[in-house]
Amino acid sequence: MLQQLPGGHGDADGWDRCNALFETLGDEELAGLPVETLLWRLFHEEGVELLDRRPLAFACSCSRERVSDMLRSLGQDEARATLVDGLALVHCDFCGQEYRFEAEQIEALFSLAPTAPGSNSLQ
Repeated sequence: MLQQLPGGHGDADGWDRCNALFETLGDEELAGLPVETLLWRLFHEEGVELLDRRPLAFACSCSRERVSDMLRSLGQDEARATLVDGLALVHCDFCGQEYRFEAEQIEALFSLAPTAPGSNSLQ
């Protein structure tokens, strides 16, 4: 939508204009009005239309397997360097999940063949 705003084309002017329009709404309007009403009030001159609705859902793509692939991609020396007192802790900043790897598990990562083509080079 920002690309369609006059002078917007994804630049700061379009973003500033959107922010200014949203600031004209009160908390009760934002919480209580249907999205169609809000869009019309704010952007009726631009001919905005609502294309699709999906419920919000939290999802994270992290997994122990992906973290293992990441550690393997570091190489054996770097993966060993992640160990503190025999334990490597990897924390997902998105979902907060913590993955624990003991020294033996780090070593096992390098004794196994890659789980998928190219998995030894995941970034």
